[in-house]
Amino acid sequence: LSVSQGRLLLKLISREFDQSPYEILKTYRNGVRATIWRGAAALCLADLDAKYKAEDNPMIEHIMTRLDAEFGTTESAQKFSQI
Repeated sequence: LSVSQGRLLLKLISREFDQSPYEILKTYRNGVRATIWRGAAALCLADLDAKYKAEDNPMIEHIMTRLDAEFGTTESAQKFSQI
């Protein structure tokens, strides 16, 4: 991934899980490893602690809305979460 692709991936992860990537790392790994990854991300000018805000990312919201409309990913995700 390029640096900009990595930043976009962090935003999409935060959007999908409604948690910061740092919180997810801390939950599934431990605080030390999460802190190491936070430092690595900071070298690439990325912030693992940033929460996703829809109003700050209108282009991502537009794209995701179109994808949901075209592929019905919202319905698929709801059906999957009910299983």
